[in-house]
Amino acid sequence: MQWNPQQVNQGETAVLWVETTRPATIEAIFDGVRLGLIPLDASRAWGLMPVPMWNPVGSRPLVVTARAQDRLESVQEVVRVPIEASAFPEEVLMLPPDRATLLDPQVVRAEWERIRPIFETVTPQRLWEGKFTWPLTGTVTTEFGTRRRYQGSQTYEYHGGLDIAAPEGTPVYAPAAGRVVFSDLVQVRGNLVILDHGMGVHTAYLHMARRDVAVGAEVQPGDKIGEVGSTGLSTGPHLHWEVRVYTVAVNPLQWIAHPWLLPDREYGEQ
Repeated sequence: MQWNPQQVNQGETAVLWVETTRPATIEAIFDGVRLGLIPLDASRAWGLMPVPMWNPVGSRPLVVTARAQDRLESVQEVVRVPIEASAFPEEVLMLPPDRATLLDPQVVRAEWERIRPIFETVTPQRLWEGKFTWPLTGTVTTEFGTRRRYQGSQTYEYHGGLDIAAPEGTPVYAPAAGRVVFSDLVQVRGNLVILDHGMGVHTAYLHMARRDVAVGAEVQPGDKIGEVGSTGLSTGPHLHWEVRVYTVAVNPLQWIAHPWLLPDREYGEQ
């Protein structure tokens, strides 16, 4: 088996390839997260390996199990993947009283329980090609992974995406091909659109002023999906943009910068 890059930072994504000596069903679990491997043929599979922002650093376990197609034998191998720490910034955000109510844990939990099944759904096919593109032109005001504290609290939460400030009404575009799997107004995330790009990859667009796509629509890179706004838990016009792999929030900048995350080449080529 092999993965790329060989050394992965917190909040990043790696590509994993596995090959067996004979036909088998291949499964993989990285540090407790089950990976949605896609068969290439009877003895090879590949998939994405997301590393959560809070993942412990150091040598972390990747457990790969190969079950013979006759189900009479299985082989398990445990390897160690080196995970490096990411230097996430910190910020304190003060919300006006009418927005601070959206920090209520029950409100946050109920909304996540509604959308989590969408992120958990894995479409086996890869729907996108090439690098992702920016969904709009603007200024990044909060980086991915920022450790944010609200209302002066001593506890913090990780920021699961990029905040990109732009004037209200600025068009928001699909960064890659996919399918609209959610489009609705919710309390915390405001006007929210979620795209399914296949292989467990989803992107989410929060706080928009309007949504221009409906569930089931197919989108291509550059298709307009909405407009920048300040709905939900927001203090000014901006787009909160997330990339999630098997529900794990990962750094969108990596998906824009590195074509090796999108392997159009044969197995094993770098």
